[in-house]
Amino acid sequence: MGELLAVDVEELRALSRTLADTAITINGISVTATIAMPGSPIAPASEQSTKTTADAYTRIGNNVNEMSAACKWNATSYEDVDRTFRSQLLRYDRAAPR
Repeated sequence: MGELLAVDVEELRALSRTLADTAITINGISVTATIAMPGSPIAPASEQSTKTTADAYTRIGNNVNEMSAACKWNATSYEDVDRTFRSQLLRYDRAAPR
């Protein structure tokens, strides 16, 4: 049963680092292209789509960053729980009659 609950915390940390790097890359994307046709009725739509696209990249970058933080927190949490359970089992083992 222990194998079903096994967690590779180093892989979780590696995933966290990869996601953090990906979030940095996404947040570095700059969307600035607009149509430059003075008086054109599509100019405002072009500007709005540029802003909307830039906002979408920002939201995606933030979401990926949150996933990174969750992976990092979970790795630490799993280690803390494992350490606590191991300590408790050792206490039980010392108190158990032989």
